[in-house]
Amino acid sequence: MRLSPREIDPSLRDASAWPAVEPSMVPTARARAALERRVASVKAWLDGTRALSEIEREFRVRRCELYRWIQRCLQAHDDGRIWGFRALIPHQRRAPNQPKPHVDPASAPGGKSGQAGQLRRLFTRFPELEELVDATLFQKTSPNRVPLRLPLRDVHGLWVQRCRDLGVSDDEWPLNTAYFGKVSLYKHMRRRLREEPARAVFLREGEDPAKKLRRGTVQGPFDPSVRRPFKRVIFDGHRIDAVFVLQLDDGSFVELQRAWLLVVQDVGSGAILAYSLCFRAEFSADDVLLCLKRAVMPWRRTEVSVTGLTYPERGGLPNEVLPQLCWVCWDEVWFDRALANLATAVRSELLECMGASVNFGPPATPTYRGLIEKCFHLLEEAGFAKLPNTTGRHPGDPRRPRDPAAQARRYGLTERELVAITEVVVADYNSRGHRGQAGISPLECLRQYANAEGGLLRRIEPTRRHRLSMFVRRFECTVRGNLRKGTQPHVNFKSARYSSAALRTMPGLVGGKVVIHVDPADLRTVKAFLPGGAELGLLEVQRPWRGLTHSLRDRVDACSRIQIRMARDAARPHALHGLRPGPVSKAEAARIAEGRVRPRADDDDGSPDGVRPFHVALSTPDREEALPPLRRGLVDRMGPKAMDL
Repeated sequence: MRLSPREIDPSLRDASAWPAVEPSMVPTARARAALERRVASVKAWLDGTRALSEIEREFRVRRCELYRWIQRCLQAHDDGRIWGFRALIPHQRRAPNQPKPHVDPASAPGGKSGQAGQLRRLFTRFPELEELVDATLFQKTSPNRVPLRLPLRDVHGLWVQRCRDLGVSDDEWPLNTAYFGKVSLYKHMRRRLREEPARAVFLREGEDPAKKLRRGTVQGPFDPSVRRPFKRVIFDGHRIDAVFVLQLDDGSFVELQRAWLLVVQDVGSGAILAYSLCFRAEFSADDVLLCLKRAVMPWRRTEVSVTGLTYPERGGLPNEVLPQLCWVCWDEVWFDRALANLATAVRSELLECMGASVNFGPPATPTYRGLIEKCFHLLEEAGFAKLPNTTGRHPGDPRRPRDPAAQARRYGLTERELVAITEVVVADYNSRGHRGQAGISPLECLRQYANAEGGLLRRIEPTRRHRLSMFVRRFECTVRGNLRKGTQPHVNFKSARYSSAALRTMPGLVGGKVVIHVDPADLRTVKAFLPGGAELGLLEVQRPWRGLTHSLRDRVDACSRIQIRMARDAARPHALHGLRPGPVSKAEAARIAEGRVRPRADDDDGSPDGVRPFHVALSTPDREEALPPLRRGLVDRMGPKAMDL
């Protein structure tokens, strides 16, 4: 067969783009010389400047061999490219051995015979043997059966037993070998695992390793612009591995739930932009918005009152140390798929307030946000794991005490101390160099970027920097009021009344709708807008919430506790339930009252003063109950009408 360089695809004619080889890694000098001669002859042929006869004389090669080498180089490899110069390595196998007819070892010279290709010959003869190997390697999960990860040696045992069941005699391969074809079967199984790595890892190792294996394909190509600060930020929540208590006014302590640490971290610099603490079982969308708001607003340092705890000299949060970075917008925000992060309010506020896109990433894949997970690990090791009330990373952690809550009560570690400790740990993290930033601290990285390109950063408009104009919640409410009863116009929101001097002078708004902007962190005031979009102004909360700083979650929790107490009180019978068993007419009520208070002649308790006690006749004739003295005096003064009370 004759070949010409013009017959090859133009994209494959450039030999410099072919997969190359390293001759120095070939084990023997003879094979190394053969490889160099083959590579040089193929390159000379692709160049097209020399005649074929000249190539044969110079490299001592026959044209049939040269054509065969070129065809091997142009074949497709398993990695998606061509074989290239890798196909020229001596003794390089590119296809499985073809099955050969059975040869009796006793009849072969020296008592030995080649067994190459016998496994393929056996699979061709008994296809169920190959199906058995695939079924044991790639076991399918069923609802009523737990997948079993069989070691390769157990697969070999099942395979040999299946060979015997199918009628393979002892003088046939693999039963006529010392290891029953173990080496050949192992090579076949390892090749099958390499052909389908994702499926093999998922079925044999589990879901988490399979997700890590797919991480590179899910994340996509590397984006070099991510190295720019504020290009992408990550938000995530972490449950602190420590128990804290709440100190009451009487000096006693109440154990709190493990607090959530919410963090906003910049990907380009690695700096923690803001943090927030949540002491509830789960954080809500309001907690997410509060943490995002703190990341863009100017930060005020928390006073450290814990003995022995000092604020780092060059540490802090970026919005405090570098005031020029306040109100900076982000381009992209990464979340996980927590319910609070999926709230519509979070996505709408990020898009409307700063024009940032939202990326939730694949579910149940914490390694997708490995940067912030590593940050949480460093914060735990640097601060919370060193406290006497730590719970440890797992139940067997030697740092975990027998009773973390008792240690918290002993040392008085309250939620105030947790805020101070968290502030110092986060500030220290921002002041230390990290490997990802070439040993430069996150604050220093942001300082260099702000000095060089600070003017190119997007910032929130000054008109939207008010507390009730940035990352707020919007609710539609109805204006209530009644002029005939003297009730001034007001708005009810979360079991509280809001009004203002301007709203009180607008009785025409009663029954209409207004939209209020609510800051979830402070419900003392809200901003109201009319249906057309005109601003009505600030509405102040009325008593008993006026003057009390509280959040939306605090209001909801307080109202919920009030409803629980009222429901428990309503479950008890009323104090006058026995006096008024049901709705009756006035005449019948008077008759019943007269019968209840009429003294009975046979009632004599033998009292020395001869005073007879009054008795109340209940609905059942066989029960009598003495009338209390207070009710007896009331009946004496008012007569039968007292029973109508």
